[in-house]
Amino acid sequence: MKLLPYEKYTLSTPLTIPEAQQHLLTQLEATRYWSISIPKENKPYIGTLTADGFTMKRIITGRKAFLPIITGRFSNADGKTTIAIRMRPHTFELVMVIVGMGFLGAAGISALLTALRDVRNHAADIAYSASIPILMFFGIYALMTMLFQSEVAQSKKFLAGLFKPE
Repeated sequence: MKLLPYEKYTLSTPLTIPEAQQHLLTQLEATRYWSISIPKENKPYIGTLTADGFTMKRIITGRKAFLPIITGRFSNADGKTTIAIRMRPHTFELVMVIVGMGFLGAAGISALLTALRDVRNHAADIAYSASIPILMFFGIYALMTMLFQSEVAQSKKFLAGLFKPE
């Protein structure tokens, strides 16, 4: 079971590596560092393409958390091109969620221990207070997972159509 949002899989395509790279290049805008999120060209992804792989992410307008960063590596196997693909959220987003969830988890455990220690005096109120951070902890985790997986599904569909896997 994966605790962090992460996706790893492979695509097999009858295209050669240069053909697969050319297909990808038609849909990939070059990375810009000092620009707004409006694409200069009418391409769905932004990133870089190297001789043996690529790194890209979907171009969106506005903000959307947990947009996967997609990395891929091309290789030849049995006359077919295999593309090893890995999708993960941006490291900064992941660190911020882990820190926030750490604070919520600590607050929930602290309130729960207080409730267990003070069973006689208003234990129901304290237990209720302990459940709020714990529910927020699991709610944030579920939201993070759902947002990431919805973006992964879109990118998987795009890549499957682009490389026409068998």
